[in-house]
Amino acid sequence: MPSQINPFTIVDDDEGFEVLNIMPSQINPFTMVDDDEGFEVLNIMPSQINPFSMVDAEPESLAHVLNHCPHSLDSKIKERHNKALERIRTAIKRSGLNRGKTLQIDSCPTDMETLLLPDIILRDDKRKQMAIADVAVVFEDYKKNSFGSARLHKEEKYQSLKKHYEDRGYRVTVQALVYGSLGCIAKENRRVLTHDLGIKDRVAWAIQREISTDCIRHSLRIWRFHIADNGTRRPRGGGRSRAHTS
Repeated sequence: MPSQINPFTIVDDDEGFEVLNIMPSQINPFTMVDDDEGFEVLNIMPSQINPFSMVDAEPESLAHVLNHCPHSLDSKIKERHNKALERIRTAIKRSGLNRGKTLQIDSCPTDMETLLLPDIILRDDKRKQMAIADVAVVFEDYKKNSFGSARLHKEEKYQSLKKHYEDRGYRVTVQALVYGSLGCIAKENRRVLTHDLGIKDRVAWAIQREISTDCIRHSLRIWRFHIADNGTRRPRGGGRSRAHTS
């Protein structure tokens, strides 16, 4: 059944996150529809192989297209991440629980020489508390536990920053806000938003749903861009190139 967080998902407790229901529907843009309705059929069922690759090479996985393709990485994929971050930033700033706290977005700490750029640093100098959080949009992969791996990577990435402030008397938490490129939501996100980032529960519920929808919408754009881009890079004539893949 659809979850309360995202109407496009069903919950799989065994995996620890919400699973997108990608069965045919009129709601989900990544859908399969009958040819009789006059639509093209987009197949993203369990093989996760892109049957629409327009080059004569190894088939491209959906995970590659939506999350790793270099032709989309610097613009379309980053735009999807930034949209999620912007929704969270707005909710943090509007929360009355965060009055008097310092919020930094995608920037280095001012009192430490580092190349690290956490998406979110929320610091309470009065209470000596700090929350560090990074947004990750990953492809839903059950076998590789992509959500858990993303969370672990973020926690390890900012350990030096955590230690820097703990040595100065702060209580520091390092968290990840993990979303799926097909709309899934990590179960831990809600606690991070409410407990660590001071966002009210009802607001956290709303932005989780919005971010999930945003991820689906942006992923559809990435898919369309990928297909169009492959089409423009195909040579004229009857032959197909093996050189251009993404």
